[in-house]
Amino acid sequence: MKTRLFLALVCALLVALRSPSHAALRPAESNEFNGQEAPAFSVTPVKGDAVSMKDFKGHPVLLNFFASWCPPCREEITSLSHLYKQYSKEGVAVVGIAVDSLVTPETIGEVKPLADKLAIPYPVVIATGKIAEDYHFKGFPTTVVIDKEIVTAPPRQWHPLLVHFPIVFLTVEALLLGLWRLTGKPAHEPLAYACLHLSLWTMLIVAVTGVHDAGLDLGAGNPLWLGLRDRWQQAFRWHSSITVHSWLALALVAITAARLLWRRFVGPGALRGGQGWAYGLVTLISLWILTAAGYVGGMISHK
Repeated sequence: MKTRLFLALVCALLVALRSPSHAALRPAESNEFNGQEAPAFSVTPVKGDAVSMKDFKGHPVLLNFFASWCPPCREEITSLSHLYKQYSKEGVAVVGIAVDSLVTPETIGEVKPLADKLAIPYPVVIATGKIAEDYHFKGFPTTVVIDKEIVTAPPRQWHPLLVHFPIVFLTVEALLLGLWRLTGKPAHEPLAYACLHLSLWTMLIVAVTGVHDAGLDLGAGNPLWLGLRDRWQQAFRWHSSITVHSWLALALVAITAARLLWRRFVGPGALRGGQGWAYGLVTLISLWILTAAGYVGGMISHK
């Protein structure tokens, strides 16, 4: 069975040093397997009968690699569920492949409850080393599309769009402060203060939309409340990049708020003398946290 095979690597968050403003769910594609025959597999779902590649002969197939604790994966699962319900009668097949067994073995027991909770309509299986190797699994969520006639649904999130704003405002603020130190022009100081204000308020908006987006696919109910509850459940799971990313984001918000209060109550003196050097150091720390948050955010999408 000759098929055209390509990888749709979904949720590619770029490392912040390369481009922190691209920390968004931006699809990327690879033509690595174009024209090759799809590797055979036979797997047993967490419920139902065994499925194999030969069962789908002559039909387009989507293999979705995901982790049970990954919110972006749930977003993709929802899109794939809608697609499956709409096109399954026309022969489109979807198989969910939980990679918990490969990356976080202690969460394997959460796969079946997640499948039940999200009412996933297609088979969900536990990944094996062979299927991961055959399909060059590198991170999650990854969707392998077998045959070329598939069009996947786009993400439905606000967070990836809005996250650009605080990143830009923080970067511009740091540049203006640097220019003020180099040139001494007073016009740079109020502009930097304005950017600091804007960065804090947009951070808060981004935080709310991030929690809301995470809750969209956690079942019926208020997405914001569901997202908050999910974040609390993930709060101390340090093996999870979601947890580390969330704590880095909270630290960035706290430091930005502290710097804003510093500027407000101390006034221009916060940028002069010893205080000025201390303020500059805190600003550099906030930029480092921004970079780290972007890097860890990339791990959410890849591994």
